[in-house]
Amino acid sequence: LKPEHGMHINAEEIRKAISPRTKAIIINSPCNPTGAVTTAEELEEVAKLCQEFDLWVISDEVYHPFVFASNPETEPCGNAIAPSIAAAEGMHERTIIVESLSKTYAMTGWRIGYILAPSQVIEQTSKIAEMMHSSVNSTAQYGGVAALTGPQDHVREMREEYRAKRQLVIDGLANCNALRLIEPQGAFYVFIDVRPTGLSSEEFSKKLLDEEKVAVVPGEAFGTEGSGFVRLSYAGKAEELKEGVARMSKFALAQQALHAA
Repeated sequence: LKPEHGMHINAEEIRKAISPRTKAIIINSPCNPTGAVTTAEELEEVAKLCQEFDLWVISDEVYHPFVFASNPETEPCGNAIAPSIAAAEGMHERTIIVESLSKTYAMTGWRIGYILAPSQVIEQTSKIAEMMHSSVNSTAQYGGVAALTGPQDHVREMREEYRAKRQLVIDGLANCNALRLIEPQGAFYVFIDVRPTGLSSEEFSKKLLDEEKVAVVPGEAFGTEGSGFVRLSYAGKAEELKEGVARMSKFALAQQALHAA
């Protein structure tokens, strides 16, 4: 994932990484940590690549309900979800979708996840699951059934709440030239380029926590390509988020000035 591609999954970058040992590609869209949503057209290009090299896809879709239209007044997204590579031609039989109730239904502590895959894959993964944990406890299973079969209004309400908090972050950093923002399109994260401050991701994160009491995650926690970036979650309370973003902006501008001196 690269900034020049908007942190979207790019087929040509994947092609460069394919070797004779490659058997599968892992996709995460909407993406943690970037908030990027890879388009259906981009996923179709990846699908062609998978068929060319006979590859499987493991598609992490736990943030699928949380996507944001660029203009909610002209692009209503009451039923919007992120595109899935499983919908691309020829991919239904070579895609394993990983899902969870943790994000969509805020059931993180219930520890319920599931996969959608061809029957031969399900048969084998069931054997592995049985050896690892036998099954999810019955109380959690009943809760999961209630979440999946009950009213879904709260999911839409949650998305709109995330949209409002996302805007708080975008507006709060709009005039801070010490931080470069890749505008998030989904999930509830934003990936921020802190290189103009002259600090590494690790240095920025530690100093921000020590001096301003604001917590972010250094980009290297997600791989070497995350160097120079930090992840900010906007899943918390709106007022705390607004204050945290203001402190982050002030801190970054001060660090930029010190770096330029």
